[in-house]
Order: sequence, then C-alpha cells, then structure tokens
Amino acid sequence: MLSELLSQVPLFASFDEGDLQQICSIVEEQTLPAGAELFKQGDPGDCAYIVAEGEVEVVQQTRGGALLLAVQGPGTVIGEMSLLDRAPRMAGVRARTDTRLVVISQPQFERLLYASPSAARAMLRTVLRRWRQNKALLQHSERMRQLTTLVAGIAHELNNPAAAIKRGAELLSALVADFERLSGEIAALSLSREQRRILREAGRLPPSGQPAPAWSGLGDDLEARLEARGVSEAWRLAPDLADLGYDAARLAPLLDAFEGYELDVALEWLRTLAMAQSLLREIGQGAEHIAEIVGALRTHAYLDRGEIQRVDVNAALEDTLRLMQDQLAGVAIRREYDPALPQLEAYGSELNRVWLNLLDNAADALQGRGTLTIRTRRTEQGVMVEVEDDGPGIPQDIQPRLFEPFFTTKPPGKGAGLGLHASYYIVVLKHGGDIQVESERGRTVARVSLPLSVSA
Repeated sequence: MLSELLSQVPLFASFDEGDLQQICSIVEEQTLPAGAELFKQGDPGDCAYIVAEGEVEVVQQTRGGALLLAVQGPGTVIGEMSLLDRAPRMAGVRARTDTRLVVISQPQFERLLYASPSAARAMLRTVLRRWRQNKALLQHSERMRQLTTLVAGIAHELNNPAAAIKRGAELLSALVADFERLSGEIAALSLSREQRRILREAGRLPPSGQPAPAWSGLGDDLEARLEARGVSEAWRLAPDLADLGYDAARLAPLLDAFEGYELDVALEWLRTLAMAQSLLREIGQGAEHIAEIVGALRTHAYLDRGEIQRVDVNAALEDTLRLMQDQLAGVAIRREYDPALPQLEAYGSELNRVWLNLLDNAADALQGRGTLTIRTRRTEQGVMVEVEDDGPGIPQDIQPRLFEPFFTTKPPGKGAGLGLHASYYIVVLKHGGDIQVESERGRTVARVSLPLSVSA
C-alpha cells in the first residue's frame, strides 16, 4: 500500500495517517520497464521520485563513458537535489529492473515542505547527507579527471621520443652488421698510415649533426663531385652524406687520398659510421626528452616531499604546461612571468591541481586555436597568477554559479565540471587566498591570489 511505503521513507516518517492519505491522494505513480530512462543528465529538475518497487541506476556521463554512481532500491528518494535547487540534473537515472515510482512535482514538493516542519527537517537531513556524498564524489571525480588529463598528455608526449628510440634501435642493429662487414673490408685494404689517419678524421661526425635542408643543393653538389671522382654509387651515397652534414670541402682530403675501389669502400664505411653515430645521438635525445617529462611529472606531483613545500610558481606553471602540450596543441602561449617572483610556502601538489584546472578550462575554451596568456606578479600580500584566454567567454548570467559544486558549462561527458569548486577550496580555504573569474566575449581571466606562507 502506498501509505505504508511512504511511512518508511524518512521524509514522511513523522506524518500521521491523515497526512499520509492526503499526500497519497495528490501524488502520481509511474512505471518503467527494465532499461528505460527516467531522466537524462542535464534535464531540468522538475520532479522528485520515490522508488516503490524495483531498482534504478544513477549514471553520470564522463569523458571515459558512463559511470555508475549508485543503485537505489525501494524507499529511496531521488531527484530532490535538483528539485530544491531548480538546477539541471547532475546525473541520469534508468531502471535496473521493472520499477514503480512515486512522482512528486515541484508544486507538491514545495507545499509539503511549507506545510510540515518535520518534513522540512527531514529534507534538511537528506540534503546534508546527499551533499556529503556528492562532495566525496566530486573530489574523487575531479582527481580522476585530472589524472585522465595528465595521462593523455604524458602518453602523447612520451609517444614521439619512445617511437624515435625504437626506430633508432632497429636501424642501428642493421647498421652494426654493415659496419662490421665494411670494417673487415677496410682492414683488408693496403692503406697507408696517412690514409688511415684521413679516414679516422673523416669519421668524426660534423659538430652540428644537423641534416642539410632539402633545398640547399648540397646533395647535388656532392653527387657531382663524387661522380667526377668515379664513385660507382654516388647517387645513393651523396644524399645520405649531405644529410649527415658532410659537404665536398669536408670530404676533400678523403677524395684526394683515395681512388677507385678503395674510395668506394671508404665512403660506404664513412656513411655507415656517420649514420650509426647520428642514430645514437637521436636515441640519446629521445631518452633525455623522456627523462624531462618524467622529471616534470615528479615535480608536478611533489613526490617524496612533505605536505607543505617551498613552491616556485613559475616553474610549477611550466611543468603543468609541459604535461598539457597535447591539449594545448595549436594554441599560442604567451608567458608574462615575473622573474623575481618569490617562492611560496604552500601545499605544492594542491596548487598544481589548481593550475591544471585553469589550463584545462582554457584549453577547452580555445579548442586548439587562439592565445593563452599566463601572468605572474608580486603583490603586497604575496603572489598573483592570471590565466587568460581569448575564447568565446562565459555568459554573464551563469558567472555567479562558477564556484558551485558540479556546475559546468560543458555538455554531458566533458569532464566533471569546471573544477572551480575544488580550486576555490584549495586557494581560499587551504591557503587563505582568493580566486576570481572575469569573462566577456573574447577574454576570460582566472585570477588567483596567494599569500607568501600558508601559515599566515
């Protein structure tokens, strides 16, 4: 019986039989088959529901797909938060099994709260409990979203140097075999001491190690010089040697000291040695790039350090930019750093979450084009950081809501929100600073002010 069900719901537990019967007379019932959708994420909150029979799933759309938040059974109230706040649904609900629901509309819900102080108290307890749950979900979801952002950026950044190392190692393996064979052929030649000295000197890779531009004509000039000396495969050797930094002037001693078959073998040996040296240099550069990325990640997370650290804000912003290169591809980045910016005594890893949030929001607004400007400067109280983009801006009517939990201007599936509620908590409550957002079409500025010491 409906009145028995309602009497078991905390919201109606204090109602007498007459009040329950009155409520039963004004509410409606709704049935859903298994798999049917009750409402979508982002829909207006115009009704609350009580699960009478069956089970429903609360599902939130994230970047990684649908995330199951909860399974609710008989006696559970759902949708009351959006109804109270008159805000869009923060998650969608669908029937897990065949389900029967009691529907309470906005006018009925408000009439119930005004008519019964006990119902208002019960609703307050429900809201506080749900708020605590949502706060925990928000923190977890925000950390997971940031982790996803970091992983995507790092994976992209690591892919290029890792691929270069793999390719270099594969090519180097084949070159080593060729070099051993050619070294044997060189040893079998009756070369003079002077010829061997010239060959060793030529084997030193040019200091630049830079390929010659394709349009420079160096390859053509070198090919013509080699053909004039009777080199049998000048067309193949000349482009490779030119790309490795050799020109006719550098090869002149070798061309003067060798001829015929000896010249062919010497040039082939030189080409193979130079290519191996170049590949080793590329492998080293790739490994160095990977080490830089890992170092930036380590610094960003403040691994192996205490909770409060001495923080170089300029360096922290640079580390965050490095980790977000994938998301900011195509965006022009202007740095207006104060070189004399003092270090802060702060929660370094928490502040890096703030920088990641602000840069991620700017990247979403710019969509791979436009300009991102980052400023730092000293203030009387401490340090100020500004993140400015020239994207479409945030509408004036929703700017007052930017720091609300779960509030977002992004469509469902584009993250858990703007991250500004979490950023507000970190900046204002943990550090005693201030965070503000100003926005108009073509200019959005997030401004963070921080004291020099968190203890202050």
